[in-house]
Amino acid sequence: MKKLKLIGIALALCAGLVAADAPLWTAGCFNGRGWKTLALAEKIAFVSGFEDGLEAATPAGQRPVVGLSTATYGEIATGLDEIYQKPENAALPVAVAIQVFNAKVNGASPAEVEVRLAGARKAMSDFPATTKDGK
Repeated sequence: MKKLKLIGIALALCAGLVAADAPLWTAGCFNGRGWKTLALAEKIAFVSGFEDGLEAATPAGQRPVVGLSTATYGEIATGLDEIYQKPENAALPVAVAIQVFNAKVNGASPAEVEVRLAGARKAMSDFPATTKDGK
């Protein structure tokens, strides 16, 4: 019985280490692992804040480099949830997932969407997943 308890404790510790090895940031940006920790209301607030930040950072008369689609914030949140359902997309920053979602909304085919995701995964593979402060 004592051995069983020790095994259980060891497994719990290992599970904690595995979770600790999955940072919520990639290249200094909040990623899919972080996204999945948020409640729906937090996701909607994140998307709203993201749009506000884009608008504030864009000079007057110019379009943001990464814009939001005509979808509602709730629809964007749901679209990002779908992208992050695939484990291989977990390290993609939310800004990248928003770009992919916009492509889908703007008529990109499933093959085109997958090409964008594969390209983003390749690009992000050069950046280690980190904590918010880059450590």
